[in-house]
Amino acid sequence: MRTPFNFVSERFQAFASTGTPLEHLDLSENNLRRLSDKALQGLGETLETLDLSHNLLGDQLNPIFSSQELNRLPRLRTLRLSHNGIRKIDNGLLEGTLSLQVSK
Repeated sequence: MRTPFNFVSERFQAFASTGTPLEHLDLSENNLRRLSDKALQGLGETLETLDLSHNLLGDQLNPIFSSQELNRLPRLRTLRLSHNGIRKIDNGLLEGTLSLQVSK
């Protein structure tokens, strides 16, 4: 059984606020439709891999994937977005990343 994202988000934000460095975050298969504005708060200096695959991002109501959160992750190298409904990625989505590899 998968845990609902709002529960995951609350627990994760509590963890992120401890200042413990986190390099890899797997949020795959959580039925996510979007990332909240503060979903990745506190991870900008450490997060290198983010797995958002097998979710509901880019569904029929919003086929364009956009999130200001990714701009705050300069160390992000790998972003997994496969198996979502994304049809387009918002311009500027990846502006804050320095050496990102996107998997579609």
